Amino acid sequence: MTMRLARALALSVGVGMLVAATGVFAQPAPGANPGTMALAQACRGDVARFCPDVRPGGGRIAACLRANAAELSQGCRAAALASMRDRSQAEPTR
Repeated sequence: MTMRLARALALSVGVGMLVAATGVFAQPAPGANPGTMALAQACRGDVARFCPDVRPGGGRIAACLRANAAELSQGCRAAALASMRDRSQAEPTR
């Protein structure tokens, strides 16, 4: 697992995985970050495959995905990296 992937998962997966784990994709939450929704959709199968018994909340889904980062689908990895890139571009420079 690369540090970049680990950071992307740590920063991005939490909210998106809560949505993915509950299967709520029909209507995004008001004000939901489109990148987070894309990440949740891209990783939905990975959550079902690697984390079927993990209860959402408290970062448990994100931790499960980090633990299985080497096995994640290409789509989930790409979405995580894109989400990290989008977030880093949106952060103000210090």
